[in-house]
Amino acid sequence: MNFRLETLEIRFFEFKTAFTFQPKRRQTCNLLILLHVHPNMKFAFTLLVIPLSLFAQTVEIETEPTPPNILLIIIDDISQQDLSIYNQQTSASLPHTPVIETLAGSSVIFNNAYAYPTCSPTRASIITGRYGFRTGIGTVFGSDSSISQLPASETTLPEIFATHNPSYQLAQFGKWHLGRSANSPSEIGGWPHFSGSLSGGVSDFYDWTKYTNGASSQITNYATSENVNDFLAWYQTLDQSMPWFSWIAFNAPHTPLHIPPEGLHYKQNLDPDPTAIETDPRPYFEAAVEAFDTEFGRLLTSIDLTNTVIILIGDNGTANAAKQEYLEQGKNKGSLYEGGIKIPMLIADPSNVIPSAVNDPVHVVDLFSTILDYAEIEYVPSVNQPIDSKSLVDKTAPITTVISTESSNPILYAEAFNGENPNAGGSVARNERYKLILFHNGTSEFYDLITDPLENNNLLELEILTEAQSAALQELQEYLNSIQ
Repeated sequence: MNFRLETLEIRFFEFKTAFTFQPKRRQTCNLLILLHVHPNMKFAFTLLVIPLSLFAQTVEIETEPTPPNILLIIIDDISQQDLSIYNQQTSASLPHTPVIETLAGSSVIFNNAYAYPTCSPTRASIITGRYGFRTGIGTVFGSDSSISQLPASETTLPEIFATHNPSYQLAQFGKWHLGRSANSPSEIGGWPHFSGSLSGGVSDFYDWTKYTNGASSQITNYATSENVNDFLAWYQTLDQSMPWFSWIAFNAPHTPLHIPPEGLHYKQNLDPDPTAIETDPRPYFEAAVEAFDTEFGRLLTSIDLTNTVIILIGDNGTANAAKQEYLEQGKNKGSLYEGGIKIPMLIADPSNVIPSAVNDPVHVVDLFSTILDYAEIEYVPSVNQPIDSKSLVDKTAPITTVISTESSNPILYAEAFNGENPNAGGSVARNERYKLILFHNGTSEFYDLITDPLENNNLLELEILTEAQSAALQELQEYLNSIQ
């Protein structure tokens, strides 16, 4: 492991110091090389024999840069409370994640990044750039019998790449969870290559069904390792002169909790008995995160990072069973509280390697436009399919601030359909400080996230709100009334 980490740090150091993402790159080349591509090869060579023997003449030409490779990594069921790059509480139990920590040292970290409280709607919002109330995907498949897949009418990222910049080589690996049929990643998602699982989770990380472009096979290799193996096998087939975009959605640390292979994690003396796992699930959750981190490091040290943008996110919060002990039960995965929708997000951009943080609220739906911007794709949506996504990058400057809405005080929107829990569905609006939740059951909650980040004190239970609180409440209420 030490060797891997040293290699990873060296590779990031190289692209920090040697790579500059510029609108145009200037290249110095010998005059003979410039004329050597002339259709009349013999004439060009004869003409330049004597001059080149007398002069060391050079000229400068301008060439368009290749758009960057784009790697989207999704960790399943993990909140900001589970990673040391966010959580410095002494009472927290945290997995050992040196690869993520190293990557964060060259990244922009989003401190207020949000997703949906469950898997499917987060993925749908990224791939379409649209909120769930538009796509119909606002809860996990299986909790609503009327929802079985992403509507075929939705335009997806891979489809836009194929029509607007077909030079990109595209593939998705790991968890799909936007359709139940074997061919849905291609037919619904537009992916020309897919290898992974279809449903919300694998039944066993050591014995699971993998679908590769519609064909199924039973896999006994550890799922996290298999996802990396599949990506690297595809990577070896690529034309390295052309850019690529890959979406890798890992199953870990989603249930079933388990003991990862030896050498991939740092936990000791874990009992494999299911009763032990059920009694104390947190160490097994952390072991799965550590195994992901190790295999993520293997992936990074196996590819060329020189012109590769890496986006790392979680898809929703941590399940209640594996939450930090100090967090309240019921305010984690599946809920509209911070523990359910506030996720880790970082972007490692080789054109901007100075670590920084963004505090403005952002949503995973914004990755749709962000990815298109990195690929230099200008996409104009149809009138019937408006886009909610706002790019997180400024194409004329490093990624240091969010491109906000027209308001100087941007408001974030989040939502969840009722699904299996009729009291869980609702809508969220938050600004830099305050958060309003309007539940579908008619109740409301209002929090000051600066003084109460764990949402223990509902301000609506106070007899009197301050002037600032009242103004924020009205602003957020009006926003939610207007958004749909």
